[in-house]
Amino acid sequence: MILVVGFVIGFRVTSPLTLVYAVLAMAFVGLVFAGFGLFLAATTRNTQTFELVTMAIVMPMTFISGAYIPFRMLPDALRYVGYFNPMTYAVALFRTISLEKTHLSHAELINEELAFQIGNVVVTPFVSFIILAAFGVLFLALSTCTFLNLDFSRINRSRGDSIDW
Repeated sequence: MILVVGFVIGFRVTSPLTLVYAVLAMAFVGLVFAGFGLFLAATTRNTQTFELVTMAIVMPMTFISGAYIPFRMLPDALRYVGYFNPMTYAVALFRTISLEKTHLSHAELINEELAFQIGNVVVTPFVSFIILAAFGVLFLALSTCTFLNLDFSRINRSRGDSIDW
């Protein structure tokens, strides 16, 4: 659906492989953030709290990621916070794939804001993929540990949460 809307508003690719990479990146990033959502769901007591916590965390993550505001224009303090934000690396990965800029050098990737230089380390799109994988493993481990220690008898359920067959 997203690709169809993208083509309607002018998204064009020169290689069919770009579409394959885009779909694979979408699935991968979806799994990473599903693990994050699963962790949040495991730590909250009811759906209302989950919705509030999710919005309180996801909205700032989106703004600090560079999706709306160029990353270089963020104040230094927010940029440092953004380096710990998995969405920052997802945005850089998607931009690199969709703009078909995977062939650029490190300097060109940094200039186009598709890569980051943190000290002496250049975080390329491939490194972004590795960082996202690490976040995915971290969230999967955290949510698994949380679910193993969760007492399901103490979860508050409202009448509207259940499904009546």
